[in-house]
Amino acid sequence: MAEVDPQYELMQRLDRHLDETLERFDVARRPVWESQAEIGKSLVALASGALVLSISWVQFLVTRVPHPRWSGMLVGAWVLFTLTVLLAASRHGWAGRARMYRLAFEALRGELRAEVAAIDRRGGGSQEIDDEMTRAVEKANDGPRKALRVYNGISHVMFWSFALGIVALVTFALKNLPF
Repeated sequence: MAEVDPQYELMQRLDRHLDETLERFDVARRPVWESQAEIGKSLVALASGALVLSISWVQFLVTRVPHPRWSGMLVGAWVLFTLTVLLAASRHGWAGRARMYRLAFEALRGELRAEVAAIDRRGGGSQEIDDEMTRAVEKANDGPRKALRVYNGISHVMFWSFALGIVALVTFALKNLPF
């Protein structure tokens, strides 16, 4: 019976461990990403609806109130709602970049395997292998971490542009109510 190369077994264990770890990351993060996507969809639907309804309402308002007060608030609301929709599109692209951790890690898998094989050949211990895995994880996470910061920033601006658009629209409406 042929003897199995100990490095082959080590690489098989390493690959299995990496795959299980990456799968746990994906499963743990999935609900967060799904909820973030739902929030984004909701804000786009609400901002689009507010934009369409307010434009429709203005057509009605022109016949009732020939000189509306604080009309700049209405224009500001439209700009903010449009900004919300545009930011949502940008945010979607950044979400893809922020979620590409596994792809980035797969690009480093061969490099990691070579480093682990070299550690094993020179008789290094499990701590060295753990250190090398940690280095690979950090390197793979660098790009997605930066993209996540941009994504989070866009998310905050998107929320506040929607919220301020609502405030501007309500302020305009209150200033022009017939009482």
